[in-house]
Amino acid sequence: MNDTLTNFFSADFGSAAGPETALLALLLCFVIGHVVAWVYMWTHDGLSYSKMFTMSLLAMPVIVALVMILMAGNIVIAVGLLAVFTVVRFRNVLKDTRDTTFVLWAIVEGMASGTLRFGVAILGCILVSLVFIYLKLTAFGGRHRYDVVVNLQWRGNGDSLDTLQPILWRHSVRAQLAGHRLMDDRQDPSAKCANVLRGTIEDADELLSAYREWLPSAPRNVSAFFNFHTIPPVAEAFPEQFHLRKVCGIVWSIDASDEDAEAAMAPMLSLAEPLIHGVQRMPIAALNGAFDGLYGAGDQWYWRGDFVREIPDEAVVLNREWNERMPGFKAGTHLYPVDGAVQDVKAEDTAWAYRDATWSQVFIGCDPDPAKADAVRDWTRGYSEALRPYAAGAGYVNFMMDDEGQGRVKASYGPNYARLTRVKAAYDPENVFRVNQNILPAA
Repeated sequence: MNDTLTNFFSADFGSAAGPETALLALLLCFVIGHVVAWVYMWTHDGLSYSKMFTMSLLAMPVIVALVMILMAGNIVIAVGLLAVFTVVRFRNVLKDTRDTTFVLWAIVEGMASGTLRFGVAILGCILVSLVFIYLKLTAFGGRHRYDVVVNLQWRGNGDSLDTLQPILWRHSVRAQLAGHRLMDDRQDPSAKCANVLRGTIEDADELLSAYREWLPSAPRNVSAFFNFHTIPPVAEAFPEQFHLRKVCGIVWSIDASDEDAEAAMAPMLSLAEPLIHGVQRMPIAALNGAFDGLYGAGDQWYWRGDFVREIPDEAVVLNREWNERMPGFKAGTHLYPVDGAVQDVKAEDTAWAYRDATWSQVFIGCDPDPAKADAVRDWTRGYSEALRPYAAGAGYVNFMMDDEGQGRVKASYGPNYARLTRVKAAYDPENVFRVNQNILPAA
């Protein structure tokens, strides 16, 4: 028995893999894949957990081992597999460097078993598992004083908040009431339920990818636009520890009961713990003017827009990368859904021709400092031009600057432009009304 174990752990079987040996290698990878996936699930602390990624970790060692067995001792098969992998495009973006480490671990385990070095595979599995467990138990590398920010809805008067702190202490190792806001319980039952969900920009790839898949299934009484912004340094609205932090988020407007509104938001809220999450009933006018005080007179503005039908993975990554270098806290982007009732009308029935679009995206360049006007303009131009290959070919005219040219105006109305020029010639042949994005009268 001891001799068998010694041979098992020390032997290098090389390329002599018969059916029984190959089956043993694949079964061993299946077991090791479970260990890798279990360790990942147990030690995961971030906001970007994915069930599909965990399942992939389980399957990856088996697949890699199978590839290694196929390539063993046969240069023709090895070259053929290499050619196949050069054709396949792997477009998934890992949001966490720790996830990359687990992928590497799963691949190495598959390579070890696939080359029949079973002892190395087993010992490596044990040792790497212990390393990740150690990092989990010791919270190694952590520098934050608090691990999570909890948003609570507390009904009652301001004095009742004194009872909240003991509850927090009772259910956590350390807790501090960072701030609160009193809300009026008197609600207009006809008002809409408005919600702002903010997540870290590091999670933008996962959140935007999930949002693009979820939106087509949303009912028409649910409006939700995705956005990238920097949290403004406004103490009355946002906790100070989040000021000037770059984030992504969803702004909702839901015409429904509280229960239906929560059900509508649940698929997106289940993806990650929001950094900031605020919900209350309000008139639609209050939601539309919620940030009027932030953008004042004298701000330097430059913006552009595009209609968007789909958001491929490449566009997801570009959106995050450009917003990671926003030029100021008033800059950002919004993806407004336009896939509802507007698509019930034919494109030729009104001036607007892009009724097959899913979103109207606006690239917002804004800063109160005149000295930053060039930086704001350059960022907005670069951002919009980087995303233009994934756009529908035109944008909303209200999001257009006068330096984009008449060709861009013409594109924004599509096949309806010629008819509009004839209308212009009939009612305004001298082109008196010509400010901003002008439709020229037909000759």
